[in-house]
Amino acid sequence: MILDILTTFNDARKNGDDCLFNGYLEDYLHLLDNHEEHLQVLFQQVLQQYPNARVCVGLRFAINKEVVSNQIIGYKDAFKLEGKALVCPFLVYLNQDDEERLFLLTRNKRASYLFAKSLYFCLTEPTSIFEAYKNNIVTMDSKDIEKTMQIFNEAFTKPAGVLQKKVDQDKYTSYESLKADAMSIAAEVKDNAFEMIRPLEDKTPMIRESVGAWFLLKKLVYVQYMVNKAILQSRYQGDVKKQRAQARENSKAIPFIAYSELWRCAGDNLPTDKETTEE
Repeated sequence: MILDILTTFNDARKNGDDCLFNGYLEDYLHLLDNHEEHLQVLFQQVLQQYPNARVCVGLRFAINKEVVSNQIIGYKDAFKLEGKALVCPFLVYLNQDDEERLFLLTRNKRASYLFAKSLYFCLTEPTSIFEAYKNNIVTMDSKDIEKTMQIFNEAFTKPAGVLQKKVDQDKYTSYESLKADAMSIAAEVKDNAFEMIRPLEDKTPMIRESVGAWFLLKKLVYVQYMVNKAILQSRYQGDVKKQRAQARENSKAIPFIAYSELWRCAGDNLPTDKETTEE
């Protein structure tokens, strides 16, 4: 069960480093900062519908170096990020009549849906935490409370896959538009990286965050292309090898700054003797 997995995560209240909070949504609402009014409104509505809802906040997990798609992407700088480099903002857990749903939610920020989709791919890929439950998870951002609640309200009346398709169609009309947005966000991170990193006394968190963002965007455009059966048939007549080759090219097109260059711009030495670049 999904709940069995969630209960293994130790949160900061118990001096754990798996996540910031792991428990009932009602309890978490009391801890939310006042400036996060948007989330307060959303979670209050979720509670009205599902009083026993649970939430895992800020789940930290490592990039899986063994997964084939991560190796094909070839972004080796991501493998330099030791430990739990990725963070999932919110996992909202619902249970009704022994049926489970898990909602992967991101905050109300630009491109949060793109990162949510990529985090889903990371959490459900082979050997990952929720591999066995990928058909029970719905991925959304929290920008539009009304639309988000429409999906929550249908959590147990429609399969998770149907709900996900509804969310996806509302966000993007084509793969090309998704890819264009991913490239735009990656370029924005790249353009602002040096300016954000240089003034920091401890530059490691921001460098890790930047590399993590580029990894998630590269993974997104690769996996989203590979799961598109319409593209497979219309462009490649069912030839998966050709589709995979183009998916890798799409991933390589995502702009980034090399890990070693990020440290050099900061005037610091690399935390390791080895420099890695994308092949």
